[in-house]
Amino acid sequence: MSITLQAVTAANWQAIAALAVAPEQQAWVAPNSLSLLEANYGFAGELAHLRLVPLAIALGSTPIGFALYNVDPAFEHFYIMRLMIDHGHQGHGYGRAALDQLLALFRAHPQAKEVAVGYHIGNQAAQRLYTSCGFAELGADEAGEMLMWQALNPQAQPWESIWNPAYRPT
Repeated sequence: MSITLQAVTAANWQAIAALAVAPEQQAWVAPNSLSLLEANYGFAGELAHLRLVPLAIALGSTPIGFALYNVDPAFEHFYIMRLMIDHGHQGHGYGRAALDQLLALFRAHPQAKEVAVGYHIGNQAAQRLYTSCGFAELGADEAGEMLMWQALNPQAQPWESIWNPAYRPT
């Protein structure tokens, strides 16, 4: 069986909400139930313009993980907010397969420029995964997460919104 990215639906959202990382990893990723609420209701304030996209990571037809990304209205800048594989399915390369598919999904948008991701400093598995997929470290943000970036087209440079909270897309 292979890993696929699937829409979150009325038929699978409860299974996705029930997925969890190992207890020692819980400080590194928000519960899927919170992520599903954020995806449904969005954010207020300076992040209100972002489109949030939740996806099930499935092995065959069984959800084993979850991804949540946001994208600006022009589909130029993508940010992977959450990427998790249930603790019972970790260590099989499923996270890498899901990340590869996410990157392919982003590259399919002709106007896509770049993608960023953050991970909690100390989460060495996340650092290795993102580095192995071509992400470069940009530095830590004010919340203590390490930000990483990858160009989706050859002319891209790290976008200003990562470093400037007052930035608004035009």
